[in-house]
Amino acid sequence: MPQAVNLTQCQISQRFVTILHCCRFRLKLAEMQQLIPPFTGLLERLTLSFGAPGEKGDINEIHHVCCLIFDYIKQVIVLEESVHFVHVPSECVDLVNLFKNCIGSQAMKLAEIPDALNEVTTTSNQQPPSLLTA
Repeated sequence: MPQAVNLTQCQISQRFVTILHCCRFRLKLAEMQQLIPPFTGLLERLTLSFGAPGEKGDINEIHHVCCLIFDYIKQVIVLEESVHFVHVPSECVDLVNLFKNCIGSQAMKLAEIPDALNEVTTTSNQQPPSLLTA
């Protein structure tokens, strides 16, 4: 039969706080997981909006998807800030540090999209205008 453990009120409070912090961090991890599928979908939509090679792209869809990507990046920034400033017990600090910039680093890659779009439009200006929509 297991022996009863005598815990002081302080020890109980410390364990409760540790459990509470772990639960909060798990919620942050769940938020991170929820942000990944929309990111993939947005990139797919952006690619499709340019049309197949030799076909016209949809400028309205390109603009719309870029606005959605902008909103996505704002959500990532809010999440990254909450991970950077989360208060956890000292034994959890290494775990939190592991997840810092996890999603943010992916969003940083999105910063390359405007340059890539500029390159595409520069290249497309050298091709017949029938490949672009107004």
